Amino acid sequence: MSGHVSTAPSSGTTFFSDDFESGNFNAWDSDGHGFVWKDAVNFSYAVTSELAHGGTYSLRAHFTTCGSLSSPHGTPSLGQTSGGSLGAHTVYVKEVLVWPNTPTGWTNRLYSNEANYAVSANNLLTVVSPAAAEGFYYYDVYAGSSTGDANLKKQNSVPISIGTGWTEPVGGIGNLGSYPGSFSGCSNSQTKEFLRWPNETSGIGLHIFKHAWVYFKTPETGGVKPALRKLMRSNGSQFNGDPSTWEGLLVAEDTDGTGMTLRYGNQGDGLAQQNAFITTNKLDYDTWYCLELEEQMNAPPGTANGVFRLWVTPYGQSTALWGENDAFEVRHVTDSNIGLVMFGDQAQEEGASGHLDELRYFDDVVVSDHYIGP
Repeated sequence: MSGHVSTAPSSGTTFFSDDFESGNFNAWDSDGHGFVWKDAVNFSYAVTSELAHGGTYSLRAHFTTCGSLSSPHGTPSLGQTSGGSLGAHTVYVKEVLVWPNTPTGWTNRLYSNEANYAVSANNLLTVVSPAAAEGFYYYDVYAGSSTGDANLKKQNSVPISIGTGWTEPVGGIGNLGSYPGSFSGCSNSQTKEFLRWPNETSGIGLHIFKHAWVYFKTPETGGVKPALRKLMRSNGSQFNGDPSTWEGLLVAEDTDGTGMTLRYGNQGDGLAQQNAFITTNKLDYDTWYCLELEEQMNAPPGTANGVFRLWVTPYGQSTALWGENDAFEVRHVTDSNIGLVMFGDQAQEEGASGHLDELRYFDDVVVSDHYIGP
């Protein structure tokens, strides 16, 4: 990126880097599901005068845990065509872009806003294909006779190719499954990562540096700031859900509205959750920061010799070491390398439930075996 592209020294190995300047998630989908959209979480590239880091692309993550926000992915274009013998009826529709074209496993999704159309008697609803989006080549149609996600049902048995429209069957709208973004009620914890690399069973060693520029935008749509959000995460080669999984987490926490302290800790793998360090300095909102985290996992498991450091660089300012612990135990019983690296992840309002809203911007993501710098 112009002015501060993170380029690793030639003496080391850079496992992955992406400045998003090209408008592509360059290699995040190396295992077929490298970036993930789930439920009401929307992601897109964003370029605005105040948010574009260096004047070019950055990646936006939008978290919400209750209700719905306007989607950046548009509103379906609806119409009608003569046919069938149905009476006049109104249909409510959302389009969901999907990738890859598979009904099982990890599925990436982009959700549209809801639209409705009053179809005349002896006519059928038509839905225009959504526009292509980065990495998305198919979409699903969800429709219902009344508004709201809970009333929308899937209409197509297999994903529809972008560029191909959909027409209501002569028998009317069907029910091939519930809308995937429905909420039965408000939740105060939503866990959705948006970047993860590499394959969870590959393993990339026990000593890495993770780097990203991040920006937390003050909510503008009526929601509240999360009290807690996970920013960077490393897992053993067993992925989440296995009882022997270990993971190291960098978490930003705002308990009083004055800014976000950062803490690094662990959970799982037979250890009670513990913290390696908690910073006294705080991140402000509406400011770009470079965060670089060094993780040297304890070896062997069960020993307290792991080394963890966090450097923070406010945009245009000098770099400082905010947190350090050189005698910390992350892995307890599982002898496995780092098999999965994630950026983004959970947004949570602690101690309450309600409309939780946050825009995060990430830029210049790097995973390396040596210090990177801003």
